[in-house]
Amino acid sequence: MSGVIKLVLVLIVTTNLFSEKPFWGNLRVSADKENAVLPVYIEGEYKGKTPFSLDSFPVGNYSISFISNSLKDSLINGTAGYGDLSEEVKKVFGENSDLKKRVARSIAELAEQRVVIQYQKTTEVVFPLAEIEKQAVSYGNKAMRFVIAGAGIIVAFGVFLVVLL
Repeated sequence: MSGVIKLVLVLIVTTNLFSEKPFWGNLRVSADKENAVLPVYIEGEYKGKTPFSLDSFPVGNYSISFISNSLKDSLINGTAGYGDLSEEVKKVFGENSDLKKRVARSIAELAEQRVVIQYQKTTEVVFPLAEIEKQAVSYGNKAMRFVIAGAGIIVAFGVFLVVLL
């Protein structure tokens, strides 16, 4: 073999050994509520419904959500509400009108999770539906305490005025 051919073979073998090869992991997405079927968005792009599974998913950092990025922004800034959620999401949270008023903001805050897909590992994402409901109820309790406190201040001020006069 000539020296040039040997050099070309060495370069080809070296290039193959040190070339960047894709690294893959696995992704599993579900919800913490039995039989919950939710849309799955990866980096804002719709990919399917829970339970969701992807094998050979590229290694990296990802945003996983059950609402779109634009809906999330609209829920947070108040231009969208419960009625704008997908039917799958509304089915999970039901038709409790008291809860509907408060659950939209909790969904916007907790619908997205950041995950790292690692080489040859399975990354599990579980949407925290129980926590969303818990926060929605908590918001309602805080609002009620605020209303009661406000009414108490008004009554106390009225009593103060009556006593003064």
